[in-house]
Amino acid sequence: MSESDGQSRKVAIIRLSILVSIVVGLLVVGLLVGPDRIGEVFDSISGSLWGAVAFVFLYAALTMLMAPGAVSSIAGGAIFGFFAGFGLVLLGATLGAVGAFYVSRRVGQDSMQALLGNKTKSLDGWIEENGFVAVLLLRLLPIVPFNILNYAAGLTPVDGRRYTIATFLGIIPGVGVFVSIGSSASEPTGPRFVLSLVALAALVVVGSVGAKRMQKKQGSSSLASSDA
Repeated sequence: MSESDGQSRKVAIIRLSILVSIVVGLLVVGLLVGPDRIGEVFDSISGSLWGAVAFVFLYAALTMLMAPGAVSSIAGGAIFGFFAGFGLVLLGATLGAVGAFYVSRRVGQDSMQALLGNKTKSLDGWIEENGFVAVLLLRLLPIVPFNILNYAAGLTPVDGRRYTIATFLGIIPGVGVFVSIGSSASEPTGPRFVLSLVALAALVVVGSVGAKRMQKKQGSSSLASSDA
């Protein structure tokens, strides 16, 4: 096992430990406080401007720490409802993605490659060649993990402004689906919750099909260039 793989494993273990600690801590708090009090806290946050601002920055920070965005997005929908939750999650996810992008670009390719291992190598050339369109497609199709792509894009020459716009536009469908799941979770047998799950399944299927087509295209391009 190479040194970079060892570092990547250590980072993954630390990240997993942090997430587990957070989940356990939340469970303990929930048991101590009780569901009624938690509901009151959620209501106060949802009606507070500072609560909304805090949520956006917390979401951005968790994104940069590579925490699963789906959980935060669903929570945003549950706390703030669909429309407010959609806007806040979209803003937080974009800020976190842009922050990770510039951290990666600032730190440099060698350090980030050691952190991420070999997960970004296959993306670099394609993103460098297609720029805005590549980032937009990778955001629309859940092919590459959101947090990995944030850092991987920073290793390529793609323009920061184009990356930001492509990210903002590309994550809209996914954000909408997860926020809708959260905002309708109180009625799991209701039509909106069921439709949200169907939409999520559709995103996964489309992403899988898109990934296979992109792999075939990349394979064909590699074969053509080797023949040349």
